[in-house]
Amino acid sequence: MVSTGWLEAEVLKAVPDADVEVIDLHRSGDHFHVRITSPSFEGMRPLQRQKQVLNHMKQFIPHPVHAIDLKCMTTLPLTHTLVGKAFTFDESTVKKRNKHGLDT
Repeated sequence: MVSTGWLEAEVLKAVPDADVEVIDLHRSGDHFHVRITSPSFEGMRPLQRQKQVLNHMKQFIPHPVHAIDLKCMTTLPLTHTLVGKAFTFDESTVKKRNKHGLDT
C-alpha cells in the first residue's frame, strides 16, 4: 500500500515540470487515477505522454501499485487542424446540442 504523496513524487521524477493530482480510487493504496499537466507534453501524442510516465512506474507495477489510470495533458489550449487550417476552441465556442441534435 502506497500513499498519494509517494505516487506524486514518483510521477515528478518522470515529469519534473508537471502539475500532478493523485486520487486513491478505492482508498486501498493500490488503485490510482493520476492527472498530469505539463508543458513538456506539447507536441506529443497521448500514448507518448503515458509511456514517459509508465516507463518509470513499471518497476512498481503490479506491486505495490496494482492499477494506474493516467490522464496526461498539456498546459496549452486545445488546438486542432482541419483542412490545413489550425483553430483553437474553448467551452464558449463549442455549441451545445440537446438529445435531438439541435443547438441549445
